[in-house]
Amino acid sequence: IQSLIATIKDEDADIRSSAAFALGNQSTFPESVIQSLIATLKDEDADVRTSAASALGYQSTLPESVIQSLIATLKDEDADVGDSAASALGNQSTLSESAIQSLIATLKDENANVRSSAAYALGEQSTLPESAIQFLIATLKDEDADVRSSAASALDNQSTLPKSTIQSLIAALKDKNANARSSAAFALGKQSTLPESAIQSLIVTLKDEDADVRRLAASALGNQSILPESAIQSLITTLKDEDADVRSSAAFALGNKSTLSESAIQSLTTTLKDEDARVRGLAAFALGNRSTLPESILQSLFAALKCKDAGGRSSAASALGNKSTLPESAIQSLIATLNDENANARSSAAFALGNQSTLPELAIQSLIVTLKDEDADVRSSAASALGNQSTLPESTIQSLITTLKDEDAGVRSSAAFALGNKSTLPESVIQSLIATLKDEDADVRTSAALSLDHKSTLPESAIQSLIDTLNDEDANVRSSVASALDNQSTLSESAIQSLIATLKDEEADVRRLAAFALGKQSTLPESAIRSLIATLKDEDARVRRVANEVISNRYHPLWTALPNLSKDELVTLYKDHLFHTSCVRILSLQVQDGILRLYTEQGLVCLEHIEPDKLKCIVSTFETIQQEAEKHTQGVPHISESLEVSR
Repeated sequence: IQSLIATIKDEDADIRSSAAFALGNQSTFPESVIQSLIATLKDEDADVRTSAASALGYQSTLPESVIQSLIATLKDEDADVGDSAASALGNQSTLSESAIQSLIATLKDENANVRSSAAYALGEQSTLPESAIQFLIATLKDEDADVRSSAASALDNQSTLPKSTIQSLIAALKDKNANARSSAAFALGKQSTLPESAIQSLIVTLKDEDADVRRLAASALGNQSILPESAIQSLITTLKDEDADVRSSAAFALGNKSTLSESAIQSLTTTLKDEDARVRGLAAFALGNRSTLPESILQSLFAALKCKDAGGRSSAASALGNKSTLPESAIQSLIATLNDENANARSSAAFALGNQSTLPELAIQSLIVTLKDEDADVRSSAASALGNQSTLPESTIQSLITTLKDEDAGVRSSAAFALGNKSTLPESVIQSLIATLKDEDADVRTSAALSLDHKSTLPESAIQSLIDTLNDEDANVRSSVASALDNQSTLSESAIQSLIATLKDEEADVRRLAAFALGKQSTLPESAIRSLIATLKDEDARVRRVANEVISNRYHPLWTALPNLSKDELVTLYKDHLFHTSCVRILSLQVQDGILRLYTEQGLVCLEHIEPDKLKCIVSTFETIQQEAEKHTQGVPHISESLEVSR
């Protein structure tokens, strides 16, 4: 870093610029770097100044002195420098009031690029004061189109805008500049509820001469939960727009509506034949979101499965995919589509069949054949479809086992997951899933572990394989394995020791699931109890919470282990579990005649015949903690009032 700082002063401008850029790649800056970059903002070369501003922008939190230097740099004579300074300011999640006021003042700069950059920087703030919003509204009338566009974009980050701002944005929909109109439409689309005047203005904007403006107007209407019929009809008309992106936005907007008229549904059905694949897909999505479809539309979709256009066939199958109960004729059409020449159509047909709760034997057999399709996505959809059936014949199970060796990782993963959906699995399936735990692909190994997770009783060979996989290089695999083990209530000593070791995994979710799995065991050895006590200090709150819950349900083995705990373990147990628990549950500790008694909601736990030195250590440790706490508590209950420790 010191060498780079020195290089910033090199006589060659390109070298200075590269040095500034290199410094920007550092995650954190020492003060010396910040000061060097601030000085470099005044370099004679514009590219160097640009690199310095960009480098500062990589820091999420900058001191106020740097912010002010960047604000001054907004007025740089070079537009690229000003833009970099604005971006740097925009990367600051929270700007001070003085910085915001400086940016507001910059909205009146004589240079259009500077004004535009200032508006951009303001727009990156999640919340703005009313004064900033008012100035941005005024800036919507700036003489420069780019400035007006930046001002409109700045307003779109504000989730709730006052009525006056909405009206200004409505007016901006008629701006002579297309970018400004686009930004205004986008900003209006960010508002969850728009007044009728805004809705009507957006409807008019659906006929704008610029395609991007029309697209954003359609999206803005689609974001409204409730639309008048006039808006729905305008969106239906927009399904025939000359621009594919506009048609896509209109289809998506209609798909977001919970209810649609029959004419709207009919128009979407017609759109399944659109020349553009994305438009067809979104029309299928819109139809698929309907809980029910009129019989006439269903018949149109069935007919579309046989149309000449491959995209239309695929979209029709997709639209049928969300229907859980289809008539026999539709099932037969989908089965036939499994042989379609178009891979997307075959995949969509398999997906649609998979959503049926019960399939006839012919459909099952057709899906088995499809497991050998030349296209990987089709094979994957077929495997998933078979997995959704509650019961499968032995031949289907064997076909899925064979598919676990497919050349495509996605297909293997789908097959593994499909097998896991079965309530009971023969030994051959379990052994195949065990072998799949060693697959070269992490997602496949994860699916295999999740499939074994569904089984409440696993043979020792499966458990041993899961234990071995706790050391997998992939965190998702380790998490899935730990989750699978928590369904086994009686694990061997070696398995429990492996879970104990996993409490130190680098990933918090793995540690949490390991603790949870330990908590599912009918009995726990002392080593597990002590490891769970150590886990009460875990850096992750979710891990600590699970450790606390497990200990709460294991007071008998905990108390058995108590005399063997070190002083540090006793302190952790008291501070991070017993005291907090005693605030919400019955928990009282008493020592009398050399007997340690713990009173809990579940009853009394007694420890007799404790060695005097160990008993003395327990009591003195707890009393010392109480005394320390009493020194720091005034006017609040003492620990001794919550967790009683008496002789």
